[in-house]
Parts: sequence; structure tokens; C-alpha cells
Amino acid sequence: MSTFIPLVIMILLSTGWLTFLPAQLEITKQYMIIYLAIIGCISLLPPISITSSVDIQLDYLFLFFLFIYLLKDTSVPQLATLLSLIFMLGSILFLFHEIFGNALIGRSSVFQWVTILLSLGEAIVSAIKLKEQFCLVFGGLLVTQGVLYYLYHERISPLVFPGIGVLDTFWITTVILIVLKGVQLRIPIIQKNWRVAYWIKKR
Repeated sequence: MSTFIPLVIMILLSTGWLTFLPAQLEITKQYMIIYLAIIGCISLLPPISITSSVDIQLDYLFLFFLFIYLLKDTSVPQLATLLSLIFMLGSILFLFHEIFGNALIGRSSVFQWVTILLSLGEAIVSAIKLKEQFCLVFGGLLVTQGVLYYLYHERISPLVFPGIGVLDTFWITTVILIVLKGVQLRIPIIQKNWRVAYWIKKR
């Protein structure tokens, strides 16, 4: 799924279906298409070793670079708010993880959907643009994994970033946010068309 979804988004973007994405993420369409193609392709490659006990998937590493890139142009007050929301989401997800009692994030399908719902809820309530929502969801999952790996590193060898199911969780959440944003942006156009049709019919 972590291969399929970015490639589908890339195709929809390049064919004119997701015209709002570049403005929402503040990245040009051409760069977005290239980046999504790279992420989709390198997701097929095996993880690379950072140290003797830590591996990382390349597509996750590229998403992390994108996360940092989007944060760097954020104003200081907005960045402080966003980071506090990221740590809040990460803390909440960690508490729920401990309640479900799984050694790794993503191994429980129930916890995976709880993660998606909690991430969606906080992203929709706390952030307006997809750029902020992307950073919030990715950052929250990153914080959760960091805490879990710190606590459970003796039981997990080697450590593989991200954990099982994390990228699937992230991409499912991202797709839902993109769909919701598209619907939200279409509502004024739909309402306007309805009003025009109503007045034409009335005349």
C-alpha cells in the first residue's frame, strides 16, 4: 500500500484531478510528481542500515526529508503550536498503544484504525492546510515510534524505521485528508452552482 498510494496520487495529480494539492502543500506540481514517483519506487527497495542495530526504509527517509522541508518555512509561533500538537498526538497514540499492549506500533489492526481516527480528528480540528495536517500526522507517528523504540529497543533487534504498518497507517490517513480537503474546497462551488441553477429555474 505504501507503494500503491503515492503512485496513485501522482497519477491523479499529473492528470489534473488534484489541482489543489500544490497550493495546499506549497510545493510546485512538477516537484510533487517527481517526489511521489521517487517515494513510490524506492518503497520497493529493502531498508538500509544506519547502524548495526538500526535500519530505515528509504521511502520513510524521503518522507522525513519532506516533513523537515515543510516545517522550515513555518513561522516561529506557528511552528511552536504545530510541534506542541505533534507531541500531544504522539503522547496520546503512545498511551493507546500501551493500552492495547503491542510491542510495536501497527501490529494490531484495531490499534491501526484507532491511530487513523485519532490522527484524523486532531488534524482536522487543529490544522487548516494539508501542509500542516501532513506534518501533524507524520510527526505524531514519528514521536510515537521514537518513544516505543526507546522503551522496547532491548526486545527489538534490529530496529526498523518505521514499524510494521506505520506507512500504511500514514498513507491511509493522508488519502482521507486529501479527499476531505477536496470535498471542503468543492462545497462553495457546488453551492454557487445550485444557487445559479435555482435562479435560472425561477426565472
